[in-house]
This record gives sequence, C-alpha cells and structure tokens, in this order.
Amino acid sequence: MTTGGKMKKNGQGTSTFSDGQKYVGTFKDGKRNGQGTITLPAGDKYVGEFEDDLPNDQGIWTFSEKTKQLARECMVKNYKDC
Repeated sequence: MTTGGKMKKNGQGTSTFSDGQKYVGTFKDGKRNGQGTITLPAGDKYVGEFEDDLPNDQGIWTFSEKTKQLARECMVKNYKDC
C-alpha cells in the first residue's frame, strides 16, 4: 500500500527506530499490528499483541536489571521525583 508515494509495510517485517527500539512482527498499513516483539534500548522487551502501533497488553513484558533497579529506587522514595 502506498500513501503520498511512500510504501506502507504490511505483513511480517522488522523496523529499527531512531531511538534504538527494534520491532520484529506483523505490520498493517505501516503500523505494528498483531503478534510482535519490541526491544527497547535499555534491554526491556515486550512480546505479544500490538494494535494501532502500540502494545495492547496481551503479552509479557520482561524488564532489564537497570529498569528493575530504577523501579526499586522509586518505591523507596515513595515514587517522588521518579
């Protein structure tokens, strides 16, 4: 499919974003839709369903040690300044 002369991804594929995120999975009309995996620069990962380019929480998040440590620090501070 094309819009304004640009091809939109449909079906299985991979995208790497400028912020370091990487998505491997299904696309529909250029958006992440269906089953996929996104890996964030810190190492956090979501494996599951996507809808309209966003995780729809029908999946599993796995967090890096860095993210877990930040969460622990926020809990100690009672979530102030997090």
